[in-house]
Amino acid sequence: MDLRKKQYCDDTCCTCDSSNPMIDLKAKLPSGELVRPVGIGDRFYGTSLIDPAEAFSAGIPLKGTCIDLLRHASRGRGTRFRGTTLTSVVSHPMGQGAIYWAEAGGWVYELGEMIGWDLERLLEGRVSTINGYTGTPYPGELECSVDARILPSMIRRGARVKKGRRFLELEEWQKNKNYQFKR
Repeated sequence: MDLRKKQYCDDTCCTCDSSNPMIDLKAKLPSGELVRPVGIGDRFYGTSLIDPAEAFSAGIPLKGTCIDLLRHASRGRGTRFRGTTLTSVVSHPMGQGAIYWAEAGGWVYELGEMIGWDLERLLEGRVSTINGYTGTPYPGELECSVDARILPSMIRRGARVKKGRRFLELEEWQKNKNYQFKR
């Protein structure tokens, strides 16, 4: 049995085995190096797929098992990560941030005291291109990735996204009574 296939992923097939949240989860860099998550503080995550009734009771489910950080940053499907931002909006004119990932009608969740991976820091100068090395495919998003499986106790609150006069806005925040995540 080829152990590399069990531990690493590539663009054609991913067979990473980890399925429990944050149990020694590591991310794979383009070099193949595995890196552990670090404390990234409070974060915001936007989605149009999960409403607060589900998020606050069951959490946000695992969406894949691939631990390749560049694949995730390149909008690859089936990764073990979810993108988060430090604020709900990174840039209104550029349409960046959790609020724009959720889109009008979706939801933004505030996550408390997370651990994860800073994409800009970890990928800068490590992505090989025809013209040399570069970083994350979408610079300026200021994205940190977290484990895709987010427990209800990690979600502090949620707000629906609505269209404003010029930009997207958040409606009133709904507190999660199950929030208790503290490191």
